[in-house]
Amino acid sequence: FVKIFNIAHYNSINQVWLPLPVGQITCSWCTVTILALAWDSERRQLHVAGKFNAIDGYNIPAGLAVYDQDSGHLVAHPGGGLAMRNVTQDG
Repeated sequence: FVKIFNIAHYNSINQVWLPLPVGQITCSWCTVTILALAWDSERRQLHVAGKFNAIDGYNIPAGLAVYDQDSGHLVAHPGGGLAMRNVTQDG
């Protein structure tokens, strides 16, 4: 088994799921939940939305991040984060 945190990709050659080679997404007030993914094929970026507020222990605006396939980095979304209506709601 492979330990995967939040986002994975499928390696069709070896027919196995693997973690993205990026930082770990965490949340200080909830269970991390990825709710949406959107692929931008022109920019080769994966846009990630969900319940989280940190990448590798660094606080980011809540809920949005971008994985850039060319650089291999997962960073806070340049447009900012999301407002959560009920921050006590977990999962």
